[in-house]
Amino acid sequence: MFKNIRYILSKIGNTSISNIGNGTLTGAVSTLNNNSVIAITTNVELSNIAADGSGQTEVPINLPTGYQAVGFTLAQLSSQNRFVVWGGNFTNSFVRVMYINHRTSAATVTVRATIFAIKTS
Repeated sequence: MFKNIRYILSKIGNTSISNIGNGTLTGAVSTLNNNSVIAITTNVELSNIAADGSGQTEVPINLPTGYQAVGFTLAQLSSQNRFVVWGGNFTNSFVRVMYINHRTSAATVTVRATIFAIKTS
């Protein structure tokens, strides 16, 4: 029996869940099961990125009061060969999008940022 408990504990990890529900595993699962998770999506156009250029921009996200951002995804909507988009970090108010243009000419790319948030109050 102790062998199984150690296995379960090894799978739980060490990420804090203190902001989800009442901070316990039961509270976190209960909160997530009560439709307290939202996804907010916004599109942003990265315009006229220079050839062999790179940079970053912050995509604003407006979360409702009482929600905490917990993750995000990015999708490149316009097809541009040799143009790479990836995420840096996020807060309750923005997602940082980083990019690099490996093309020999300027490029304009549309990116969709989706931020996931949970209700904390």
